[in-house]
Amino acid sequence: MRLFTLLTLFCLALPVHAEGFISRLLNKPVPGGVAVVDLGTGETAPNVRYQSKPVLVIKEDQQRWIAIVGIPLSVKPGTQQISVNGSKALSFQVGSKHYVEQRITIKNQQQVNPNATNLKRIQRELAEQTHAYQQFSPRQPSNLLLDKPVNGPLSSPFGLRRFFNGEERNPHSGLDFAASRGTSIKAPAAGKVILVGDYFFNGK
Repeated sequence: MRLFTLLTLFCLALPVHAEGFISRLLNKPVPGGVAVVDLGTGETAPNVRYQSKPVLVIKEDQQRWIAIVGIPLSVKPGTQQISVNGSKALSFQVGSKHYVEQRITIKNQQQVNPNATNLKRIQRELAEQTHAYQQFSPRQPSNLLLDKPVNGPLSSPFGLRRFFNGEERNPHSGLDFAASRGTSIKAPAAGKVILVGDYFFNGK
């Protein structure tokens, strides 16, 4: 009887379901990170939105649906919510994270305080990029952990807080690798190129 009681208590202490590989790999709910939210089981994938934007939903271990939620750098630590099928709300907690700072002295003042002509160009390019960022495909990516585009050192990390000539600018929203000119680049995942350009701040 005592053994049965201990086994019962042990089973009650276990989580409702074991965390899958994708959840363990990706779930880092901090500003600029990713939250993996359990959506339960069902025949079809739930429709999920976060901050009015569509969210990738995939099936983990062929059993439960999970939402892969990208968290903006601007989000403050605390409780966040996603909507499921337009009505149900699920909450998740966002922790805190400290990003390193980079202070740069730039001789080209146009990169710090652009003139009217360059501001117009910057605004046009921002609109093009924003439109591209708004494109969404519900198909599961070929690999959720992206491959490195080159075998080079990381030269500028994601989330880096940047100060140009003492003035704070937007944090670094990319991930930069250093490599020699002419180095072959591979796609981090299977996909379709939807935007190519030579931009004032982002380069080619």
